[in-house]
Amino acid sequence: YSQVLADHYGESNPEIAPYPRFIEPKDGRNSPLAKKYPLVIFVSHPKFRFHTMQENVTWLRKLHKVKGADGHEYETVWINSYDAVSRHIKQGDIVTVFNDKGKVLAAAYVTERIKPGVVRMYYGANWQPDDPTTPGSLDRGGSANVLTSNEPASCHAYFHRVHHIMVEVRKWEEKN
Repeated sequence: YSQVLADHYGESNPEIAPYPRFIEPKDGRNSPLAKKYPLVIFVSHPKFRFHTMQENVTWLRKLHKVKGADGHEYETVWINSYDAVSRHIKQGDIVTVFNDKGKVLAAAYVTERIKPGVVRMYYGANWQPDDPTTPGSLDRGGSANVLTSNEPASCHAYFHRVHHIMVEVRKWEEKN
């Protein structure tokens, strides 16, 4: 319990309570949006680059990117085998990760190291949109930032949320 927070923000402030508690995201798993986009994406910091720095180092890209049949190097999206099977996705398939905010191409990394209902991408990939003048244009660079919200986490925290963003993953077909 924090008396300082209670004194400053009040005992019942819905965005910053004086005691630790979970605050359900407005567009999270229990929102109407989850019916359309049933997977939660976790966007994490990679160990092989800092934001976009080191993205141009060839040997580092070989550690984490997957070369597609078209010769393009794709970021990976971790997906549980249960979610992959139900979407007819196999290891290394090029997939679209998308929601109302954007679309990203990635290579599927099918693993049990992530729980069902959750996918994971790293942030910091170079943005490579098909059409930079069109919002929501397909990004071939794997920039998970195009999927996140610009809305601040709360009125007390002015940073964008990179966790608990709802998405869907579909096997990529050029006509998508």
